[in-house]
Amino acid sequence: MNKMNAFIEKISPLKVALLAGFVLVLGWSPLPTFPLLFVGIFLLLVLSEKLENESNRRFVWLFYIAHFIWNIGTTWWVYKASLGGAIFMIFANSLLQITPWVLHRFTRSVLGSSKSLILFICFYIGFEHFHHVWDLSWPWLTLGNSLGSAPIFAQFYEFTGVAGGSIWILLGGLALYSKWAKLKFMHPLIAIMVPAVISLFIFFIRDFDRGEPIQVGLVQPNFEPHDAKFDIDPLLQLDTMLQQMEKLAQQGATLMVLPETALVGGIDESIPSKDRKLYRLERFIEKHPGIAIMGGCDSYRIYSEKATATARQSRYDENMFYDQYNTGFYIDSLNLRPLYHKAKLVPGTEIMPYPGVFSFLDKVMSSLDGTVNSLGRDYITLNYYSGDSIAFTPSICYESIYGDWTAKFVRDGGNIISIMSNDGWWGQTYGYKQLLQYGQLRAIENRRWIARSGNTGISGVISPKGMLSKASTFWTRDAILATVYPRTELTMYTKLGDYINRILFLVCLFVIPSVIVKWYVNRKNKTKT
Repeated sequence: MNKMNAFIEKISPLKVALLAGFVLVLGWSPLPTFPLLFVGIFLLLVLSEKLENESNRRFVWLFYIAHFIWNIGTTWWVYKASLGGAIFMIFANSLLQITPWVLHRFTRSVLGSSKSLILFICFYIGFEHFHHVWDLSWPWLTLGNSLGSAPIFAQFYEFTGVAGGSIWILLGGLALYSKWAKLKFMHPLIAIMVPAVISLFIFFIRDFDRGEPIQVGLVQPNFEPHDAKFDIDPLLQLDTMLQQMEKLAQQGATLMVLPETALVGGIDESIPSKDRKLYRLERFIEKHPGIAIMGGCDSYRIYSEKATATARQSRYDENMFYDQYNTGFYIDSLNLRPLYHKAKLVPGTEIMPYPGVFSFLDKVMSSLDGTVNSLGRDYITLNYYSGDSIAFTPSICYESIYGDWTAKFVRDGGNIISIMSNDGWWGQTYGYKQLLQYGQLRAIENRRWIARSGNTGISGVISPKGMLSKASTFWTRDAILATVYPRTELTMYTKLGDYINRILFLVCLFVIPSVIVKWYVNRKNKTKT
């Protein structure tokens, strides 16, 4: 430890920034190396101290370098889906992520080291909360998400959600820093080991009750998403899936889960019964009574005026406008249920942030292969009920990152979560593995079984302990029969959602103005003297 301290004290701030960035990359999922994040936070705290007497410009620049390395090293693969989205996301998120560090620097200059370290946790969690709820939301690198690579250590998320993991990593980093800086704080072993022991205890000791088993058929059609998915005739694609579903029906599946945008070609929401694809699914159910089908499609609503901020004008009729949606559907013996519209959209690829304000940027993003106009969205939680007791929760791709959003569905009665995704956009990269692991955290938070279907993988079942089973391989066509169990018990996190994030965000709203006032008073007093 002494040799490590001596090494860190000698190296320049630039080298510390570079080292911190690379350590954060190495500690990120899908590799089960999240303990390296303790070291990453420690190095950034060291960097903050080394820059204490240097200019604000240099501080911002070096912290930006560290976070840029972190962002590009963990999310570079976004360019495979959208070059514009990737450029925008990496550069913007790297800048946004230094916000809590800037606040920490400012607070330290006013209140001193000890108080600012405690408030730093509030600033960081407050920032993560804000980054979950605004239109530029990109919570991919929320610290607590890293435990998706090792769900055995994330079992306490049923009480805290992802915020608990973020606080754990921050406390571990702070404890290491306090040891290095010779400050009185929590011992590193206590900060790091206590949450780990609690999670291990829950994982190995606790069991979860199960309802009546449900046989689920997970359909993975494996259409290449960049070209084939939208070039092959939609009915031919459906034929492929119907063949897979036929096999699953014969094996006893009662719920078929299709992936995101399984049905392409656009469904007119004013006359869905006229859509040939939905008609063929209804005929499948007539042939197999008792079977239900959940999946994704793209749909649209037509208006006579620009009724919403995301509505786009028709190329052929200046008096016609329409919204396009990334949609979930559910069909059973009662025919088509109300459609679910994806609410959590990817900035830069599915939606222009604050479309009513920044619509003029669509042309810029289009030139960079980003979004051309924004998709529509509805913030409506919608569970699909089978009979009187079992409710299936739809979650479309990116939405599975948002714990609080998923918890709302479960709180409203959801017994089983169905994640529909199209992970092939990112090819053989870490992207699809990370998204899968983040979904595993939703299972732990709500103690629900998850049935996951991906167009090109990974499809499979996730247990309430966050463990993946019946998993398909990536870039293969597959039809998986799996068993899931409906559960009704609500966890503390399900009941309260992101309560930790909200509390600490409110603390930030109170503390930051107070610190500003104190800084102003101190400055005024110095001027007088």
